[in-house]
This record gives sequence, C-alpha cells and structure tokens, in this order.
Amino acid sequence: MKTCNLDKYFYYADKAHEQYKYTLTDSRQCINLNTSELIELAHLICPLIKKGQSIYTILNNHPEIK
Repeated sequence: MKTCNLDKYFYYADKAHEQYKYTLTDSRQCINLNTSELIELAHLICPLIKKGQSIYTILNNHPEIK
C-alpha cells in the first residue's frame, strides 16, 4: 500500500476570518490624517510617483513624511 508523503493543509474558515479582521484593523492603525494633511501629502508624493520614484525612495528623501 502506498502512502502520500506530501504536506497536508487544512482551511479553517473561522480562523481565516479572524485573521482577516485582525489584518484589516491592524493595517489602518496609526493613520490619523485630517483632510488638509492628506491633500498636502498627496501634493508632495503624487508628482514624485509620476516621475517613477518608488515609495521607499520618496520616504528616504523626505524625512518630514512620517
């Protein structure tokens, strides 16, 4: 009799949903911008992205962005 030596994975919907909810809320924490700050940030970042700069490069060259 042959046995399967491959790893077996199980999907648990409840655990997956809990992980999804945690990731959703965790990714949005500490982003407290009002509308004027968001517009100011967009005016700074958007032209640089359009020039082909990466977010990493922009953040390294502009320490005023938190």
